[in-house]
Amino acid sequence: TKEEHKEGTVEGATYVKYARAGGFFMLSSAFVSQGVGRASEVLSAFWLAYWAKESIEAQIEISNGADPSEFRSTTWFLNIYACFGMLGVLCLTVRAKFMAVYQLHASRSLHKGLISSILCAPVSFFDVTPTGRVLNRFAADMDKIDLDLTQSIGQGMSTIFSVLGALGAIVAATKGTFIVPLIPLGYIYWIIQKWFRKTSTELQRVTSIAGSPIFADFSQVLT
Repeated sequence: TKEEHKEGTVEGATYVKYARAGGFFMLSSAFVSQGVGRASEVLSAFWLAYWAKESIEAQIEISNGADPSEFRSTTWFLNIYACFGMLGVLCLTVRAKFMAVYQLHASRSLHKGLISSILCAPVSFFDVTPTGRVLNRFAADMDKIDLDLTQSIGQGMSTIFSVLGALGAIVAATKGTFIVPLIPLGYIYWIIQKWFRKTSTELQRVTSIAGSPIFADFSQVLT
């Protein structure tokens, strides 16, 4: 039989279902940890610039006869810079922990639901559904959920907060003037990603259903 697949963009209910399967708390906690970690990285860069500025001004004042004890020591700046660095590492570690737990819960919940649906399905379902399609759900599709999907979410979170951190740093450094060219640039990138997502989604769907006949032929060989 001809394999069927959906067309168009992925529905929002699909994302909500996957988020519910792993747990909204774990997913939101991972987002917060990633955001705090990225914020600490950006703040550490600004703190390093502030440190350099204060050091130059202190050297100028000391060369003019000022008392060195009136200025903050290098240890004080270094301790705060180290705190930003340790906070970033800690947040990334916590984010990895949350994502691992989320991945385990999502995989277990979806696999349990898939098994329940197959075991409780009527006999007529197996009369019209090829065996390869069923095997493909348990093999290739579950493999993508267990490995690829969670990895993509982690990379997506990292990319989102990296872009936001970079944009925030540029806007702060340019005192808001970067917002003017940012609007048309953002619209252009939105058009490009919209086109790419449509193409990538359709290619992924075709690739997924292409494995069903292979599983069907392999099962027939074994039987």
